[in-house]
Amino acid sequence: MSCPVKKSDKGEPYIPLILPSHPDDDIRLTPWKEDDLDDIIELFNLPNVEKWGRSRPSPFTQSHAAELIPEIQSHLPFLLSLVSSHPNPPDLSTYPKQRVRLSPLGALRDTHGKIIGTLGFKTPSEPGSGGEWEVTYNLHDGYAGRGIGGAMVRVAVQWGRWLRIRRLIAHTEADNFASNRVLSKNGFFIRSERAVEWPEHRGGGRRDTYEWYRALDNPDP
Repeated sequence: MSCPVKKSDKGEPYIPLILPSHPDDDIRLTPWKEDDLDDIIELFNLPNVEKWGRSRPSPFTQSHAAELIPEIQSHLPFLLSLVSSHPNPPDLSTYPKQRVRLSPLGALRDTHGKIIGTLGFKTPSEPGSGGEWEVTYNLHDGYAGRGIGGAMVRVAVQWGRWLRIRRLIAHTEADNFASNRVLSKNGFFIRSERAVEWPEHRGGGRRDTYEWYRALDNPDP
């Protein structure tokens, strides 16, 4: 598997998104920075992002964003390993082991460097190729309809293969038709369905959810 990670002129890692319908758009996945917090607050409070954030506080405030700073700092060992081993895969033992909300190369930026989305790539309880890694993603309302969600899922598949991970999962609500369509078109299938208790701050009750699965040794659709 070829390396999906590029290095900028400053030596910083990033993954470009390939958008067939918008080939001139320079949209890329990059490391997080502590000065991204205002963009994160804006993103997580957008109607179509806030709607699907089951475990996220709502509204998402400055104090919630400040809690992400230790997570961003915890990414450094993996990012250093990523750069030093490039173009070979890094040491996965350096990947953040806790169930962090932000992933090391998960900040989606537009041409001007503004945060317009997130790609989560989360380890099982311990990093390694034997477990199932979870994919999550969010996209700014203003960038919907450009194929960016699908491009992020394709990157997750490429990224996982390059890291020698064998299995990916994702979770969606049954009525999140856009995300369900994106996952299905990119080789994921519904492995299970279940009703989940919803947090009180998001209306409570029970909602139907899907667990999606993809084995990375399967060919692309």
